[in-house]
Amino acid sequence: MLKAGEIDEGLLKNLSRMFRVMGHPRRLAIMLLLAEAEQVNVNEIAKWANISQSNASQHLKSLEGVGLLRALRSGKEVYYHIDNSFIRDILALLKHQHNKLFLE
Repeated sequence: MLKAGEIDEGLLKNLSRMFRVMGHPRRLAIMLLLAEAEQVNVNEIAKWANISQSNASQHLKSLEGVGLLRALRSGKEVYYHIDNSFIRDILALLKHQHNKLFLE
């Protein structure tokens, strides 16, 4: 158990920023899509999310900026993926919990 004053303020700041970025509905949708796919390019993400390519790119840059995604360039295309199994696990747990709470 943590004692008074043992909370790592840097950890709190970083986690708060990560959850704030992921908390946007479109960004969360993109994260859920990428959790089920190996890698997806910006155009496919924009089409799937029903948003413009520039809007998708902005959301993807935000997610990449906090370390939730990685980008791979192949020629003119940029592909995004989640390369952290813990992030995939968290998304799967959140989806599972949602289903238990709201769909059962």
